[in-house]
Amino acid sequence: MGQKAEDFGRFYQMVSHDIFAFCRAMNFAPTWQQAQLLRAVQAKAPRIAVKSGQGPGKTTCSAIVGLFQLFRKPDSLLVVTAPSMRQCRDVWLAEARLVLSRADKTLSRFFKVTKTKIEVGGQPGWVCKLVTASKAENAQGYHNKNMSVIAEEASGVPDEILTQFKGTLSNPGAFFVQIGNPTLRQG
Repeated sequence: MGQKAEDFGRFYQMVSHDIFAFCRAMNFAPTWQQAQLLRAVQAKAPRIAVKSGQGPGKTTCSAIVGLFQLFRKPDSLLVVTAPSMRQCRDVWLAEARLVLSRADKTLSRFFKVTKTKIEVGGQPGWVCKLVTASKAENAQGYHNKNMSVIAEEASGVPDEILTQFKGTLSNPGAFFVQIGNPTLRQG
């Protein structure tokens, strides 16, 4: 094993088990509100619901959480859903691209952001996919022992889609975050 591989191995061990070390490698200093979500992720809470207003950086924090969940488990699958593909691609994916542009190069070079997904480590199965929450069928067919789902603007994601994802996330390491403005009593 070469020195670069050993150095990356040490770096990976440091940031893949500690979301706050990951944040430092991302050059991201969370607010106290964002730190609450990060602590829940660090505690490995399998289901997290975040109600938030406009402007506290929920999409930035959601992108950090998603990238961390993806990075920490090789060959994992992250699915990001939102009421529209515009929200998935033009908001969430754009924010993920932005936070990666600020990250330590040792970390950022491990991710490849395209127009519709994020690939990790050059592995085709280690990926973040964007899924619009317009039809329940869009939430079907995703399986991975290390699967995570983030529902952005979750109050606009229909209950049948949230239920579909919850059913898919049956493995012990599964992770589901719903984040958004609390504009409805359900969802």
